[in-house]
Amino acid sequence: MISKQKTYICIKNVTIEMSNPTKKEQIDLTAKALFWKHGFRRVSVAEICEKADVSRKTYYTYYENKNKLVLSLLETLFSGARNDVKTIFESEAPFSDKIKQIMDFKFKMSETWSKEFLADILQNPEIHDYYLEWAKASMNMTRDFFMESQKKGEVNPDLNIDYVMLMLQKYMEWLDDPNFLNFFASVEEITKQMTYLFVFGIMPVEKG
Repeated sequence: MISKQKTYICIKNVTIEMSNPTKKEQIDLTAKALFWKHGFRRVSVAEICEKADVSRKTYYTYYENKNKLVLSLLETLFSGARNDVKTIFESEAPFSDKIKQIMDFKFKMSETWSKEFLADILQNPEIHDYYLEWAKASMNMTRDFFMESQKKGEVNPDLNIDYVMLMLQKYMEWLDDPNFLNFFASVEEITKQMTYLFVFGIMPVEKG
């Protein structure tokens, strides 16, 4: 019997288990754990290599610089998120159930991001531009979903969907303001507050 080789990477009490990992997988998973927790500005290539147990030569075989690594990780994350959201939008579930699923999905994603990581994204021109491209694509997909739902009678027919999308765009612009981030203790809290305001307004939210 051939036993699978497993590698364990421990970072700040978080253990990552990988079965037969490639060198690139070691780099990616280690960097993700470090970036998501501390942001990427404070994490050096040397630290990634040390934690992942790879040489700097191996690192630069896959990534030209740290920005390219961050962009690769975000590409994987956003592509997966887009597919998951698309599946929810296209399901046969009632509109209200779809909204709840989207909310739960957004909250789950935001649990793993630190404010440091979000701030680094917003302060790095190359990565910020990439983030905005994905945000725009997500907004377009959301607009199509709202428009189709409105045609089915699931959304208030008197509501101007483009006005709704403008509100969402303004929410996104708030993230560029450092003072806005200071209102919240975590990315999860930012996501919940913005989502609750958009979906429920000032009405109380039913729990459960």
